[in-house]
Amino acid sequence: MSRFVVEEAVRTKIYPKIGIFSPSGGGKTYTALRLATGMVEEYKNMGLKKTEIWLANNEGSRGKYYANEFKYKIIELEPPHEPEMYYDLIDFAENSETCGVLIIDSLSKEWAGEGGCLDIANSMGGTFQNAWKKVTPRHRRLMDKLVDSHLTIIATMRGEDQYTMETDQDGKNRIVKLGVGARTGKDFEYEFTITFSLDQKTNSAENFKDNTHLFENRALGKLTEQDGINIIKWANSSDVEPVKRELKPKEPIAEDRVANGIKAIKKLVGKLESEGVDKKVISDTIKQHHVNNNYNSITDIEVATSVYKALEKISKEDDR
Repeated sequence: MSRFVVEEAVRTKIYPKIGIFSPSGGGKTYTALRLATGMVEEYKNMGLKKTEIWLANNEGSRGKYYANEFKYKIIELEPPHEPEMYYDLIDFAENSETCGVLIIDSLSKEWAGEGGCLDIANSMGGTFQNAWKKVTPRHRRLMDKLVDSHLTIIATMRGEDQYTMETDQDGKNRIVKLGVGARTGKDFEYEFTITFSLDQKTNSAENFKDNTHLFENRALGKLTEQDGINIIKWANSSDVEPVKRELKPKEPIAEDRVANGIKAIKKLVGKLESEGVDKKVISDTIKQHHVNNNYNSITDIEVATSVYKALEKISKEDDR
């Protein structure tokens, strides 16, 4: 029997995946919230129950900047930013009873953040090729999960900051920041249904990639709630539910995850000591969650996470 099956193509419902990238200050979070607000409004008009916006935030207090302008729930993401955390996040939101749109702000942390793919590869030692043979499949599983999930997702990504010199109308030279591509794995921005780049100065959008054809051949300006509504209308122009592809992610190597957690703890301990935090306070905090004060002897990722969070509280209390 042939391994190939020929059948009539049928349009199915689509769960849009939106990518937004720009340099710092380009309006990524605000734009994502505007789009998501329009999306859940359309979901409500359709009579759906899953109409909440969930903002998964790893950008510090920035995730709450717009709580007085938009209605959304927030999830705080802590280091290490390993691919498995974002895989589990998508799975959690997808299987919830209320999440209609998940915003991941920012997905760049999974690649270049503390404990992300670059950190994991660097911490492995050995040759570059051998390290990435282990890291690339973990990153790929996350991409597959994002693309295949039955959940509308908006992911922000930091642009690769580059600079150029321009002459203004008064003849004065000024430095202008440019965002060239997204700070993620190679070609990751092409995985989305639509990918927008935002201008750092005006926050206006440029259509980087668009499978919907809604944003082609026109000046976009700032994206709005109406754009979110239009995306959902396009995505639901069919009543046929898509067949869900079952993903079987390979369990990451436990030692890699623990080593990554220890590295994050070491960095945080160094920060606390440089800020003048008493070493005994640090030691006692570690021993509250581990058998001794030697965090290098941790062998369980849950313990590493608990130690990190406890130490982070010291840092936040010190800031106050």
